[in-house]
Amino acid sequence: ASTLLARWADRIESDPDVPPVLFRLYATTLITSGRADDADELFERRRDRDDRWIQHQIEIARDLIAFHDAPDLARQWLERSADLATTNADAALRAAQAAVDLADRTGKPADLAAAIDATDAAIDLATGASRPAASLLLAQAHRLGREPAVARDIAQQLVAENDANPLTWMMLALATIEAQGDPAEARAAAERAIELGGDLAPSLVETLGRCLLAQGDAEAAEQTFRRAISLDADAPGPRVGLAEALAAQGRANDARRVARDPLLKRDADRHALLRIRLEQVANSVQRQSNVADPDRLP
Repeated sequence: ASTLLARWADRIESDPDVPPVLFRLYATTLITSGRADDADELFERRRDRDDRWIQHQIEIARDLIAFHDAPDLARQWLERSADLATTNADAALRAAQAAVDLADRTGKPADLAAAIDATDAAIDLATGASRPAASLLLAQAHRLGREPAVARDIAQQLVAENDANPLTWMMLALATIEAQGDPAEARAAAERAIELGGDLAPSLVETLGRCLLAQGDAEAAEQTFRRAISLDADAPGPRVGLAEALAAQGRANDARRVARDPLLKRDADRHALLRIRLEQVANSVQRQSNVADPDRLP
C-alpha cells in the first residue's frame, strides 16, 4: 500500500477533494512509517476548511487497530488527537469508540480506564440519538473491565428508555450472563434482540448461543453457534463459542480441534474477552484429557 500510494502522494496531499477513505489510508501509511507529525499536519490543513475532518482524524486510531494491528500507534494517535474531541460531540463519540476498540485489543488496565473516561466524556457532550450510542459504549467498556454488573445496569436503563434497539437487548443478555445473572432472563433478552434485529445478524445469533450455553443446553448452543458461523465464517466470537459448547459436551478432541485453529487463535488474540474465553476452553479440554488419561503428559 505504501508503495502504491507513494506515486500519488502529491495529489493526495494537495487535493482538497480527495476521498476521505483514500486520505485515511495514506495517513496510516505515514504513521506506521514513523511520520505521524506529517500526517497530523495534513489533517490540520483540512480541519481548518471543514471540521468534519476532525472525525476522520480520530477514526485513524481505529484504522491502525483494525488494519495494521498497531495498538501502540493507535494509543499515541488518540493522545495526540484528544483535544479535538473536547467540544465536538460527534468527535467525542468517535474517540470513545476508538478508546473502547483499543481496550478490547489490549485489555490493559490503563486502556480500560481511558475507555471509561472517554465514554463518560462522550455522554456529557451527546444529544439525541448519540446519547444511547455513547451509553452502549460505556457498557462495553465496563464489560471489558470485568464489571459486567455495571454494564447490565446501564443496559437495563437503556432498555427502559427505548425497548426497540436490538443492540441494547444484546448488551443486556451478554452482561447478564457475565454477571452470573439469571440465564433465562439473558436468553429472553437475546431472543428479543433477534426479534428486533433479525436472525441474519451473526452477533445476535452468537449472543443467543451464549445464553443457551449458560442455561446448560450445550447441544442447542452448538447448533446456534454453527448458524452464526454460517452467517459470518470469519467472526471469531461464534468459533470460540463453538469450542466452548463442544467442551461442555465433553467432546474434548472436537473442542481442541476448533480452539487450536491458528486463524482463530490469531483473531481471538485481538479481543481481550475472547482471549480469556479461549484460554478457558484450553484449560477445560486439558482437564478432560487428564481425567480420561491420568498418565497423559500436558
